[in-house]
Amino acid sequence: LDLFECNIAKEPTRVAYSLLPRWNTFNFFPVNETSFHQVREVLCRDQGRTSISGWIHGPPIEYRPAKVRPPQVLSGVENNGVELASFVAETYLKEESRVRLRETLEAESCVSMLDFLREEVYDGLVQALEVLHGKGGGRASRPRLPGDEVGRCWQEAGPANRLFYLRWKGNTLEEDDADVQLAVAKVEEVRAFFMSTAFASFLHSIASTRPSKGRAELRLFDPGCYTLLYDDDPRADEHTIDVNFCCIRSQTWEDTAGGGLVYVEKGGMEETGAGGGGDMAGGPSHVALEGEGECDQTEEESAEEEGDEDE
Repeated sequence: LDLFECNIAKEPTRVAYSLLPRWNTFNFFPVNETSFHQVREVLCRDQGRTSISGWIHGPPIEYRPAKVRPPQVLSGVENNGVELASFVAETYLKEESRVRLRETLEAESCVSMLDFLREEVYDGLVQALEVLHGKGGGRASRPRLPGDEVGRCWQEAGPANRLFYLRWKGNTLEEDDADVQLAVAKVEEVRAFFMSTAFASFLHSIASTRPSKGRAELRLFDPGCYTLLYDDDPRADEHTIDVNFCCIRSQTWEDTAGGGLVYVEKGGMEETGAGGGGDMAGGPSHVALEGEGECDQTEEESAEEEGDEDE
């Protein structure tokens, strides 16, 4: 049982206490607006765990609404001289391919593009992320917990009751070795492409709308990371195009590892968008283009470039 410490905004920040199962013991704690807790995953393959839980009810507690963090500020797409053909696979540069993508998007409100990047671009990105996952302080020897050391290239995204993964920070120091500096440069190069006017023009060719602003986020999912759907997401009312680029090591993706995109229409039924584990198994370089909505993604271990493009 993990008990969280909270900040001044009463948001869970890190695991302050971990209570391991012990024979003939019972743990009690009050439930209130700061009593955030979680049951840690059982990792032992040859032993199970049986737990008994319950509640002792008292007078009702008046909860104050949680403070909702505003989304990242949108920035203009950059006319940085990026050429589409330098990044995108030749298949997606052909007019007939774009026509099919546009028809699929109009019919299903989402489209998946496997092997989207050129092979050499994707391989270079994977190698860079491997370096930054290790030397940059991202790799964990066990399932990651909120409050763990993350290294200088990443920062923890939270609060933990809504999401927990590592967000790209990209800072380097003069004493960093050449491998780290080159890896950071490669990641920033691909990130700049997804925020370029060239990529915005590509979206316009298949989505019939020309994005002028957007935001990009590189997210690293280690074992233990997650995102959750929640009702007061400030992005829920935005009219956006969601572009999710998934970057994983393996050519295949096991369904048991989880991972996927889930969109929920307000007042409607749940919709499963592109980008689930089955789709990723078709190839590692994968772009899922979605309509507006809320997204939930959990992955065993991956890095993802996410961008919201506004009209």
